[in-house]
Amino acid sequence: MRSGSSKPLSTAVPAVLSGLLLLPACSDGESESPGENASDYMPLMSNLEAGEIMQDCMTEHGWEVELNEFNEIESSHEEAQADQYQADLESCWAEHGFDKPPPPMDRDTAGEFFDLVVESAGCLEDLGYSISEPPGREDYIEALVSTNGAIWDPYADIVESTTPEEWDEARRSCPQPERPDLDE
Repeated sequence: MRSGSSKPLSTAVPAVLSGLLLLPACSDGESESPGENASDYMPLMSNLEAGEIMQDCMTEHGWEVELNEFNEIESSHEEAQADQYQADLESCWAEHGFDKPPPPMDRDTAGEFFDLVVESAGCLEDLGYSISEPPGREDYIEALVSTNGAIWDPYADIVESTTPEEWDEARRSCPQPERPDLDE
């Protein structure tokens, strides 16, 4: 680990901003066909694969990092090194294309993903969390297909109101779904 003189800072960072597509919906309204400009999108892979790539990259930058059970890279580094750690993290994201939006989904895949997210929402409610109402299935699908961004995320409803331990337990009990088209 790089040396520093301030108190240790422990961080867990998703390897990528998630294969879930739970990114703010933003677009100019134009949807490109999958594969049309593949270099415009992050590579389609599991969170585990992305985590391993990010772990290797951060190690090459001199950081001691490990993957946690959620495939997030974890590091304990000095607080004084936080800016350099973040810069190296962003460099790794860019180097491997993880700073780009995920590839668009087709309608069938978006529908499958919606069903998985609704199932996860029910699981979170069973744990006692208050989850916002999902949008209509067709509205959700249309958002994923046309803007490449999800308009509803039940995990966003709980992340800010839970302790790190509660957040981890919720994800253990109700794993966040990954894209159904990862095996293609």
